[in-house]
Amino acid sequence: MYSNKLEGSQRRAALEKLKNWEFQEDRNGLIKRQFMFKDFKHAWQFMNKIADKAEEMNHHPEWFNVYNKVDIVLTTQFVYSLFLSWNNSYFKK
Repeated sequence: MYSNKLEGSQRRAALEKLKNWEFQEDRNGLIKRQFMFKDFKHAWQFMNKIADKAEEMNHHPEWFNVYNKVDIVLTTQFVYSLFLSWNNSYFKK
């Protein structure tokens, strides 16, 4: 289980290392990214891959899917430790 939450400048510094993630100031500093795929099937395969890892880590992201788009907002109290790990292994595109 991940338990180190970054705050303030540490959080912003970590986010700068990640491509295509947006800092959501209006949502208390959460991060968001939209992924685009060839079609619904590919978007769903991506979501399945992430869902398996999320369940393993007991972390369940907020996400939204319409056809070939998947929006992910990371909202957990462990978000900044977690997204660094996830971005490097699952969210590269």
